[in-house]
Amino acid sequence: MKNGATTQGHSTRWHDKYPQLGTDPVPAAVFTSAEQFEREREQIFRKVWLNVGRVEQIPHPGDYLVKDLAVCNTSVLVVRGKDGTVKAFHNMCSHRGNKIAWDS
Repeated sequence: MKNGATTQGHSTRWHDKYPQLGTDPVPAAVFTSAEQFEREREQIFRKVWLNVGRVEQIPHPGDYLVKDLAVCNTSVLVVRGKDGTVKAFHNMCSHRGNKIAWDS
């Protein structure tokens, strides 16, 4: 069998490179479990860079955009400052816990 050919629908190249992952079917609970989603939310989405927008969306000083990140239960406020730099903040008032901005 040539490198990359399949056996029972599995790539032998992938399996040879990562045998610890196995070739058994993935249990449905991985995709439907609320507990699994919470673990992923904490262990993946809160620890990696998330795309919230593009600089072209806020071309001028004072421009801003709001991005609600449901997967992290938070909202982000991205602002282009007077000096032209782009900064991001939690979109929440630290005193009252309310959103600062609702849309861009």
